[in-house]
Amino acid sequence: MEFQPKHKIGFCFLIKDQFCNQTIWEEFFKDVPHDEYKIYIHYKQKCPIKLQNYEFINSIPTEWGSISLVKATFLLFQRAVEDHCTIMFLLSGDTLPMQPYSAIKTIKETIFRPKYMNINKKDKMCLQNYNKLTPFMKSQFPLQSWRKQHMFFCITLQHFKIIQSKHNLIHYNKVRIPDEYYFINQCTFLNIPYKT
Repeated sequence: MEFQPKHKIGFCFLIKDQFCNQTIWEEFFKDVPHDEYKIYIHYKQKCPIKLQNYEFINSIPTEWGSISLVKATFLLFQRAVEDHCTIMFLLSGDTLPMQPYSAIKTIKETIFRPKYMNINKKDKMCLQNYNKLTPFMKSQFPLQSWRKQHMFFCITLQHFKIIQSKHNLIHYNKVRIPDEYYFINQCTFLNIPYKT
C-alpha cells in the first residue's frame, strides 16, 4: 500500500515590506494544529510578524512585472514542498482570508481564476504577451490556449513538481507581467488539469 502524506497546507506570501491584516490571520489560524499548515514569507524587506508557525525564506531581489516574481514563487513553493506540504496557496501581504480554515482545508486541487483570451476581440495585452514567447514555445502552444491568470492561486504538490521538472522559464523572459501568465499556461502546456 502506497504511503499517503498527511494533508498539509503551505500559505506562501509574497510581501514587499509589510504583512497586513495579521489580527485577522491570527483569528483564522487560532485553533489550527501546527502540523496542518505553515506560513512561508518571501520579502523585499523583513517586517515584524506576530503570527505563529511562520518562516522567512531565503529571498531574492524582485521587481514588479519581471520574471523575478515567478522565481520568488518557485522558492516559496519549493520550501513548502521540503516541509511536505501537499497544497500551496500563493498570497500577497495584503490578502484577506474570506472563508474559515475549515473550508480552505478541504481544497485539494489546483485552482486558478483565469481570464480567457477573446481571439475575436483581439485581447491586446494577452496577444502581445503571447507574441513575446520564444518561437519554440509558440510552435508548441496554440494561441487559442493562451490564458491570463489572477496572480494568486493554489497548486497541488503533484502539479507543482511537474511544472518544476519542466519549468521553461527561459521561454517567458520577455513576457510582460509573467507572474500573471506563467503558471496557468504551463498547466495547459503540460496537460495539468486545474479548476477555475
